[in-house]
Amino acid sequence: MDTFTLRVRMRNIKRIREIVNALALHGFGYIIESSGFGWLIKLGGHIKGLSRIKIQERRPMAERLRMTIEELGPTFIKFGQLLSSRPDILPKDVIREFSKLLDETPPLPFEELENTLKRELGNDYEKRFEYIDKRAYKSASLAQVHRAQLKGGREVVLKILRPGIREQVKQDLEILSYIAERMTRRVPDTRVYNPIGIVRELKKAINRELNFYMEAANTDRMRDFLSDLEYIVIPEVIWELTTTQVLTLEYIEGKSLREIIEEGVNEADGQMIAERLVNAVLKMIFEEGFFHSDPHPGNILVLDDNKIAILDCGQVGIISDSTKDLFSRIMFAIVNREASGIAREMRKFWIITDEEKLDGLEEDIEYLVNRFYGLPLKHINISDLIDEMSDVAREHALKSPRDLILLAKVIAILESEAREIDPEFNVINLTKPFAKKIMMEQISPKRLLKRGQNFITNTLELLDELPEQLYFILKKVRRGTLKMEFEHKGIDKHILSLNRSLSHLSISMILTGILIGSSLMISAETRPLVYGVSVFGILGYIISAIMGLWMVFSLIRGREW
Repeated sequence: MDTFTLRVRMRNIKRIREIVNALALHGFGYIIESSGFGWLIKLGGHIKGLSRIKIQERRPMAERLRMTIEELGPTFIKFGQLLSSRPDILPKDVIREFSKLLDETPPLPFEELENTLKRELGNDYEKRFEYIDKRAYKSASLAQVHRAQLKGGREVVLKILRPGIREQVKQDLEILSYIAERMTRRVPDTRVYNPIGIVRELKKAINRELNFYMEAANTDRMRDFLSDLEYIVIPEVIWELTTTQVLTLEYIEGKSLREIIEEGVNEADGQMIAERLVNAVLKMIFEEGFFHSDPHPGNILVLDDNKIAILDCGQVGIISDSTKDLFSRIMFAIVNREASGIAREMRKFWIITDEEKLDGLEEDIEYLVNRFYGLPLKHINISDLIDEMSDVAREHALKSPRDLILLAKVIAILESEAREIDPEFNVINLTKPFAKKIMMEQISPKRLLKRGQNFITNTLELLDELPEQLYFILKKVRRGTLKMEFEHKGIDKHILSLNRSLSHLSISMILTGILIGSSLMISAETRPLVYGVSVFGILGYIISAIMGLWMVFSLIRGREW
């Protein structure tokens, strides 16, 4: 057992038991065993609620996965939300369930948050406020929000990090990192999904949300960029009362989009709200390359005169100019039914994990495009289109660019919300002008000149470095030190099996040696003796019996040595 494995087990036993209980309760105990995590079951000890497992197993697998994640708390909820933007690796039913994950928890008593306020704002923090409402305004897994009023009468909200949440997140991330590393090593087929990279991405995302300075900076940036849209409101940050663990924002009165959807809205207002919301986010995406990546109905307020307030800027997306160009080209190729153009872009920018599976890609895209071609735009559902393209990419071993997936997810969420209040809404109509503008910029004289300059610079750098690189290669060839790496696909399983067999053989040889040695000591009556029998010989037999039983048990359980 390596040091890291031992540390994870010893430091996190209590949390591991909670994870095991949650997995077993929702019918996933078999996954732990089959993935080589049998020791988790051992550490879990008695599984609580076994009588409920059969009831839970009647539910669809995707729903049980979501329920397990919700039970395990904030880190796993954020993990599920992250995976909900990965249709390239998860099936549609799981994506849909993970999209339902709500970051809502019962509120803590205000007294438990006061230590954070005193530490961050000073022991006399109350002198800065006329009052602080001790009833929670909102309560999420990472933080809790309370309304307050500053001296002078300005209404604000205080977002306060939950006590102990950083330690809990750190512990969960350590466990997830261990599981990802072990899965990568033990189950080679999972490497194509890069579980270690996914956990690393989760760590970056959740650490950003645990630092309220970053959310404050995101809020200010969105507020500045969207200031020319008079119908969009972003709360002002009160910087003098903002720290890494306390965020103070201007209070904005309005109805959440969730309330508007539930109560219903007239046709004219619905059209206006939908268009304003989607247009604002598309403007952020295509003009700034920086956008709100979690525009769910709870983060959107509708104000008087149908103004839109965008809240909770902790989760943001950033996309490069090349991704915007790529998205625009794909959009135009879909509208113009150019399957070859889409296939070309996918071969160029998607990560190819298996060259042999690329055959038939263009034909599958042609079939996909034909399914949507000729339909009125209002009948084309972006989320369905994304699902279909993800299925094609997965079938042909293509891994989508991460920022493109996030972009598509946000647009799909916006389309879904907009159609709740305006059934005739079509996001493609609003996207086309932005995409067209980007396409025109690609062929503008300024852009062509810049691309030409970059091409010349890169070519000159290549020509400058080429003689030196060739010299080093030839030098290694003459010395016989040139090394080439070959990847044998599918050989990992056989190597793992061989390693286990060799381990078993080594143990068997050791056992045989101990048995022979013990027998010789007993025959030679090697001292000390008990009733005329060598003590060392007896010990050798006992050790051999224990090791033999252990090896048999391990072979039955399929345990890794």
